[in-house]
Amino acid sequence: MKFVSPTLTLALADLRSKNRCVEAILDILAYLSPDDIKKELLFNIWNECNQASKVEDFYEALLLMTSYSLVTINPAELIQHEGKKNKSKLEETTLALQITIHRLTQQVIRLNHRRSENTKEIMKMCLTG
Repeated sequence: MKFVSPTLTLALADLRSKNRCVEAILDILAYLSPDDIKKELLFNIWNECNQASKVEDFYEALLLMTSYSLVTINPAELIQHEGKKNKSKLEETTLALQITIHRLTQQVIRLNHRRSENTKEIMKMCLTG
């Protein structure tokens, strides 16, 4: 943890500078179960806390966090629909996306919250909306 924490903290700071929504999303993810987090759940909590933000910001932040390998997003389900000309086409849906965050990443975020002495406020914001 001695060497991982500073590295992750720097990556988190870089992400925050690129997209302001990253911080709120990671704050929420730090206190959820790390595996199989439903995108709808995360979005609903984030939206309650950040009503002034755009939906696009949320998705851009998720993609950015994925590019840094801080979260993993399960592939979108493919649903088969019948086209107008009786040709079946595959249409991607994001309804069933599930997100996973590494436990070590969660721990570093929580440690950073404790260092900033505002853990209670962050947890209240994240968990009560």
